[in-house]
Amino acid sequence: MPMLDTPAVPLILDAMLASQPVSLGLRFRQALRDVAESQGDPLALLRNTYQRLGYPADDRVKRMAMMLWPVASVFTGFRCEREFPEPSPKFGDFHVALEAMAVYSVHVLRDVIQFVESGHRGNMHALYQTEEIAKAVAAALATRPVEVMEGLLEAAWRERSALPYVSSRVVLSNTPEQFSWSAGHDVFSASARGLIWYRYGVVWLGQGYLCGGLPCLDYEERAALRAKTEDVVDTSGAWKRQSKVAAQDVVPMRERTGGEPG
Repeated sequence: MPMLDTPAVPLILDAMLASQPVSLGLRFRQALRDVAESQGDPLALLRNTYQRLGYPADDRVKRMAMMLWPVASVFTGFRCEREFPEPSPKFGDFHVALEAMAVYSVHVLRDVIQFVESGHRGNMHALYQTEEIAKAVAAALATRPVEVMEGLLEAAWRERSALPYVSSRVVLSNTPEQFSWSAGHDVFSASARGLIWYRYGVVWLGQGYLCGGLPCLDYEERAALRAKTEDVVDTSGAWKRQSKVAAQDVVPMRERTGGEPG
């Protein structure tokens, strides 16, 4: 089957966050909001959470897994009516944390995608299947000392806590569906699609974009799209009418369309 020219970011995120709960990003953002007045630094919150869970300090696998929490927080959809409930919001550490996690995510994703591509040049067709991408992403993360990841997040927090950002934040939109604000030449938009970062009007992160570009992989889709004709099994029996109750559960086609079924 021909390869699909597919945006790389969703594929990489699928592999990076496969072992994490779907609600992880939402829960970590809520934790950041809860401590924003006293400890809005994402890295400090990660370390304190790690200590409370009782994990050993030298367990680099668990520490690396936790260093992906900020990435999940950026790409998990927002419930703006709950996460930005104030009609006239004041900027604080929570907003700084969101910006810092976006900066951090750009660096993490860029490095992982570069590793995946450079490590498989000349053998692309052997890589771009779901299982192979997962292996490549795991290898990319394994080569990164967790201390480097911590340093990236700490530097991103310091950057977004300083001038010109700290004195230039302005609310642009505040609705139940979307919360947007500007900081310097950047615009951040939180919605059900996650956090989208615009730099000088260009999508810098979000919607598949990374550093303003749309990195792609030649990707062979999952097994369902690779099915061969000879592998197809007759399913006509599943379409036979089973009972009147089952038939009544579905609105007749005529009622939904206003005419005869086409």
